[in-house]
Amino acid sequence: MPVLLTGVLLAGCDVSPEDGRPLVLGSPAMPVPAAVTPPPSEAADTGCLDPGVELSLSEVDGAMGLRAVGIQLRNCGTKPYVAYGYPLVDVLDADHRKLDVQVLVGTDNIQQVDTLKDTPVRVEVAPGEQIGAALLWRSTNAPGEGDFMLGAYLSVAPAEGQPRHTLPLNVDLGTTGKMGVGPWE
Repeated sequence: MPVLLTGVLLAGCDVSPEDGRPLVLGSPAMPVPAAVTPPPSEAADTGCLDPGVELSLSEVDGAMGLRAVGIQLRNCGTKPYVAYGYPLVDVLDADHRKLDVQVLVGTDNIQQVDTLKDTPVRVEVAPGEQIGAALLWRSTNAPGEGDFMLGAYLSVAPAEGQPRHTLPLNVDLGTTGKMGVGPWE
């Protein structure tokens, strides 16, 4: 059951002065084509790491300072892969050094988005299928809030104790220094 996230991300949000509730702006989600399992001879060339998964990123969707990107996990192995919980994410600079970024579990601390879940569920991913998780952050610059942070890569592990994938991504955190990651779904 492929649950794809790339298009879910995101709409910018503002507060309506009339009633104080968030007003969601933007376009609806775009579908993402299902992944195709490569022949076994190609598996090593596609970034397939133990335990038979490959991670990739969608394009960043940014609106009004809110940034969102989908983290996709594709089962490139030959057996079902069970995902539960949240991917582990670190932001790296251009020299691959870890930045002091607070990665929060769940996206609601960054922005509440009705289409994103914050409660993890067990997801079984068959070979060739993919799932996704959301990564949100705000790019704001406020005097006295800290140094401007700019990342060049994400270091992502599907779960604790599993190999990390280094994925190129310009992460313009501004002075906020934090991001929220949603569960695999």
